[in-house]
Amino acid sequence: MTERFQKYGVIDIDISRVSCAEIPEGLGGFAVCLWNDGRPVDFLICDSGDSATLLSKIHTTIAALPTRPRRLSANPESLPELGVAVCTHNRPRRLERCLSALLPQLADGDVTRVLVVDNAPDSDESKDVARRAGVDYFREPVAGLNFARNAAVEQSSCDWIAFVDDDVVVAPGWGRALRHATAESNDVGAVTGQILPLALETPAQLAFERRGGFRRGFEPSSFNGRDRRGILFPVRAGLFGNGANMAFRRTLLVDLGGFDNALDRGAQLPGGGDLDIFCRVIASGATLRYEPAAMVYHEHRRDWLGLKRQYAESWGKAHMAYVQKLIRHGPYRGRALIYAAWWIAHELKQIGRALIGRHPVPAATLLQECYGGLAGITAYQATISEKACK
Repeated sequence: MTERFQKYGVIDIDISRVSCAEIPEGLGGFAVCLWNDGRPVDFLICDSGDSATLLSKIHTTIAALPTRPRRLSANPESLPELGVAVCTHNRPRRLERCLSALLPQLADGDVTRVLVVDNAPDSDESKDVARRAGVDYFREPVAGLNFARNAAVEQSSCDWIAFVDDDVVVAPGWGRALRHATAESNDVGAVTGQILPLALETPAQLAFERRGGFRRGFEPSSFNGRDRRGILFPVRAGLFGNGANMAFRRTLLVDLGGFDNALDRGAQLPGGGDLDIFCRVIASGATLRYEPAAMVYHEHRRDWLGLKRQYAESWGKAHMAYVQKLIRHGPYRGRALIYAAWWIAHELKQIGRALIGRHPVPAATLLQECYGGLAGITAYQATISEKACK
């Protein structure tokens, strides 16, 4: 008989107030985001529900942190306006939760405008949620996330536009951190942020986070075409961030022709649009900035079936469709070919580790991801897109 899973607590702790932290009881473990001076600085998973064990691990982590915290330096009055687009499809409860976290930042002026883009909805429920929240609303009738994103670009007039998924909750200071990141240099054209788990209540959610989740570390980074980061750069665009938390200079998006509607087109190909736009930002000569202080919490797939579909359809099929677009249309054709071979070898290595019990995700689930990648070789169809980038 399998042991009953005990959910993990997801908590935030300020490193200056560890001794005052309230540690919940009766949990199987903890996922902890450590904060310092209003900024997230580290993340840890503790597999014990014992508070003493957790506190010991926290103190060990704190001891290894840099002694001088980073501070935001730009004059807030000189920062650009930031509009936020929340693209949603038939998930009014998640949308309501997402907007509840955004509204305080709208009130504080860190966010200039919030726009809900309702993508091919089956009802007016999301429209009602947006109206109750007092934010702007637009209905995009064509199904597909990139169609919704492009509608947001057309409807926006702010200097910068951020995109968050409806299954995230923005952390305090998210909008301010994004705006400061845009001012790091004149050539910054895109910003991505940190993504941590909103909850770890099921084995599937914990396994996803143990594999790395959407985390990208707590050190800010800048990426551009002048970088010497190896033969896989910038095709391995997942290293830059994720579409659940990203922002762009609006004029750059317009110059690039918007998001490619042949990717992220719904159930048929649920992904790839964020990787594609990240790579195209780099190819344009602009800088992509990763700012961990611009943090959101993401609701991971709760069950194995949902996680398996995510790995197969999004991380496998859509991912490889993006790579095949590069191979067929450029840029970086040669690097994309090398990356495709590397990715398959990497997947096989992970499956091998899972077979001997050294991977957090079951081998059968990883195998679905690999199968999805093979299906993605023929999944990209640029002809369906009016804005496909060539």
